[in-house]
Amino acid sequence: MSASTVSPRGDRRLALRPIDRGELRRIVVGLDDTPTARAALRWAARQARITGAAVRAVHVIDWPIGVEAFGSVEVDEDGHLLEEKISGPYRRGIRRVFEEAAPEPGWHLQFAEGETGPVLIAEAADADLLVIGTRTTPPDWTGDVAGPVAHHCLSRTTCPVVTVPLERDPERQ
Repeated sequence: MSASTVSPRGDRRLALRPIDRGELRRIVVGLDDTPTARAALRWAARQARITGAAVRAVHVIDWPIGVEAFGSVEVDEDGHLLEEKISGPYRRGIRRVFEEAAPEPGWHLQFAEGETGPVLIAEAADADLLVIGTRTTPPDWTGDVAGPVAHHCLSRTTCPVVTVPLERDPERQ
């Protein structure tokens, strides 16, 4: 089975891509405790339920915020931050945000350390979709609602990126 979309120039040949229904679909979503990140998580959860994709929510910590005060930053073999090295209250707060999406089996919350944009790009390298929230501050003088992380991801990722704005009424979404 195949699906197609029309490219911005209207050329169907450029946008045709076969879809193998047996392939595992992966959605990576950037997660923090901001309203726009929560909106991005809700959008990713809805999309995953529609498509049968797995969700990996990635919370990036700019060390040392949220990391235990003593010892070095330890990561696993994949370079992910070990959850037990993150302070309990901080970890529980982010886990509560993730749980708001009522995660399905196979969905994961992952903690990572570093600069948010580059980390999300690396984590989305094997993903089918990257979902991020727009900026939480008012648009700049150009009306741009995408912040520096969104711009970084949009200009460097190898998979499609969805930027989700703040919902006006979460009950309507």
